[in-house]
Amino acid sequence: MKAFTYIRPTTAKEAISAFASAAEGARYIAGGTTLYDLMKLNIERPPFLIDVTAIAGLNEIDINEDRLRFGASVPMSAVASHETIRTSYPVLAESLWKAASQQLRNMATGTHPVKAAVAVARSPLV
Repeated sequence: MKAFTYIRPTTAKEAISAFASAAEGARYIAGGTTLYDLMKLNIERPPFLIDVTAIAGLNEIDINEDRLRFGASVPMSAVASHETIRTSYPVLAESLWKAASQQLRNMATGTHPVKAAVAVARSPLV
């Protein structure tokens, strides 16, 4: 794995500033599970990792009558086990439970399946 600089901002403004001033290829992480695997395989080689887990509000689930929103650092397990999500969005809850082992669900974020698909799509074919 290539060396990288790790940054853990506490505000969205700091995260944006860190990304803007970082070298090309910088990546935001919350759980980072897929990215870490791709880094170990030298498929991804980001020079900077910007960890957004310390930013207030990114670990919250917000549900109202017409919207479901969960922050970038909400674990898959929290989304899958949320009572309203289980009853109002059962396909989402079930897919997150089946997407990974318990250990991975506790580390990976609820946005992990989307980010994983993007990472695979961006990876060069070997």
